[in-house]
Amino acid sequence: MIKVLVIGCGPHATHFHLPELLRRAAADGDVAVAAALDVEPRRAFVEEELARRSLPVRALFVAPFDGPDVPAEAEAMLDGLVARGEANAVVIATDPLHHLCYARWALSRALPILMDKPVTTRENAALDMAQAEGIAADYDDLLARWRALPEPRPPFHLLAHRRYHPGILEARRIVREACEKTGCPVTNVRGAHCDGQWRLPHEIVTQLHHSYHQGHGKLSHSGFHFLDCLVEFWREGLRGSGASADDVECFASFLRPDGLALQMPRSVLRNAFGPDYDEACPETDEELARRYAGCGEVDVEASFALRRGGVPFSLASLSLLHGGYSRRAWLLPDRDLYKGNGRVKHEEHSIEVGPFLNVRIQSYQSKDRHDVCAPGADEEPGGNNHYELLVFRNDRMIGGKPFERFRLRDLPGAEGFDPGSLFIAQVKALGLGEWLGAIRRRGAPGGPPPSSDFADHRLSVLLMSALYRSWCARRAGASPLVTVPWEDPAR
Repeated sequence: MIKVLVIGCGPHATHFHLPELLRRAAADGDVAVAAALDVEPRRAFVEEELARRSLPVRALFVAPFDGPDVPAEAEAMLDGLVARGEANAVVIATDPLHHLCYARWALSRALPILMDKPVTTRENAALDMAQAEGIAADYDDLLARWRALPEPRPPFHLLAHRRYHPGILEARRIVREACEKTGCPVTNVRGAHCDGQWRLPHEIVTQLHHSYHQGHGKLSHSGFHFLDCLVEFWREGLRGSGASADDVECFASFLRPDGLALQMPRSVLRNAFGPDYDEACPETDEELARRYAGCGEVDVEASFALRRGGVPFSLASLSLLHGGYSRRAWLLPDRDLYKGNGRVKHEEHSIEVGPFLNVRIQSYQSKDRHDVCAPGADEEPGGNNHYELLVFRNDRMIGGKPFERFRLRDLPGAEGFDPGSLFIAQVKALGLGEWLGAIRRRGAPGGPPPSSDFADHRLSVLLMSALYRSWCARRAGASPLVTVPWEDPAR
């Protein structure tokens, strides 16, 4: 039996991990949910949430803590579960500030791990150079601990779920095919993501889910996905063309809550919400500005240059927003800050292979309720499951059709998906399924390499750390250009 302890019982666990694990427990027969672990101050909320969502899971609680290691009392509780045979695998779904300590504990017990992205973050990563650099150090620490374990090592996967997305996978295949035909690598990548999370000024300094007030923000939340996509697109181009790279030059601009205050001062918000806004947020703009001093990034504009011999030969940019288009139109926040509270998502990717190919991915939602999806209608722009792949080829040079459009249902690998439920949740389920399959096959010869093995994420982590370093350097009046070595581990 694979007995999974889910560490962290927040929105992602209750929306995805626990329901999907319970479904697999009922269907597969060799999977069980051992328990869900959270911190004591959240007891009432967690127990109420499990009951409200009809999740029959035992809840365990530990005292809050910080630091790189699990404290003795919590460690004794966790060790007891393992010693009694109640848990033999872990899903780490805490906030990323606590990924490091729980992963260290699980590795010291040689337990299989599935960890949410990003690998880790640090308090004040957007404010303190040492903390920005520490993000890369955390990854190297965990990688060294995992590699020190005897073979066969326990599966250690990161749930960077776009590595399983049929749209991303098909785009990568098409890009690689063009690079193999032409010998030209990927020459430009543009990515954009808007999370649709409109957070009001008084909420910015209190809300813990996807927080800003702990000195980090968008890069430490969904931003990691798009760094990882950029790395994968570049890798396909280099592998297909046979070209090589030495390093990546990085530059970051952040918009923080003090910038939001300039976009939407109190007068704008009072006009939007009426006089009730004064009661909800009595603090003046000046008072809030003082509290914003320790906040991290809301929006990020990042520029990259892939280089060989110091010469850039492929450029990339990422526009990563928490603070863009939203459906929120109410003053008090919803209980559900993960899939509710007016959240809608927009996503774009554009990959160029010189004059030979352009691949565009587009996904635009306009609904903030995702529990039920309408087959057909929700696959169009604005729908919950809108996803399009647009392919433009120089057919006279590389053959094929000059233009192709793939909708969600047309994508290879999407045939078994249910159009009546949220597509991205089904993509995540592929990552969870791969991890469970790796546990079942542990030590067996052969089998495909994992799509999101922990050891394959170092470059994405280095880029995340580099962007924080770039911003910290700008704040200190130093050069904001940060260079990291290019890495392409064989898979």
